[in-house]
Amino acid sequence: MRGFLFVHSRALNEAVSLVKEKIPFLVCSLLSAIITLCAQKKSSAVMDFTYSLRIGNALVSYLKYIGKTFWPQNLAVYYPHPVYIPLFHAICSLLVLLLLSGVAIWFRRRSPYVAFGWLWFLVTYSRYRIGSG
Repeated sequence: MRGFLFVHSRALNEAVSLVKEKIPFLVCSLLSAIITLCAQKKSSAVMDFTYSLRIGNALVSYLKYIGKTFWPQNLAVYYPHPVYIPLFHAICSLLVLLLLSGVAIWFRRRSPYVAFGWLWFLVTYSRYRIGSG
């Protein structure tokens, strides 16, 4: 039992150390994001959309983006932000994304690259869809 606690505390100390060394990068990223938003607000480059509209748009856009990967039609350089997203569409999109995430996590032991790729897609695309007005 004593050996288990030693190994556990050592792993915990290593994890804390790894998180601590990332803090300066997190602070720099946060400052960069704040400066960018302030600069864009001053130049009227950011449109004011509610967070519920942004999140609904992100959920629906995930599925549209995945769909366009397999069936690339009606592609455009610029996709204007919708002014209204039906709640039903957002909820259905959320359920499909949760299902796909569950499948990716289910297969993480057999195919870890699937879970990693899926989560990478979710995180990087969410920043783009929710954060950009």
